[in-house]
Amino acid sequence: MLYNFFTTTMLSHSSDQQIKDTRETPFTELDFIGIALYGETEKLKPLTRKFSVFKG
Repeated sequence: MLYNFFTTTMLSHSSDQQIKDTRETPFTELDFIGIALYGETEKLKPLTRKFSVFKG
C-alpha cells in the first residue's frame, strides 16, 4: 500500500523550509493533519470504513 502523510511542518511558505522543518522534527513530535492512502479499494475499505469523506 502506498501512502503519503501531511504534518504541520509542511505548512511553511517554501518547500525548502517545509523539508527542513520536517527533517528536524523528531517523528514522535510531528503533528499529523492528513494522510493519503493509495491502493485497491477492497484492501483500503477495512482501514477507512469508519472515516467520512471530506466533501468541501
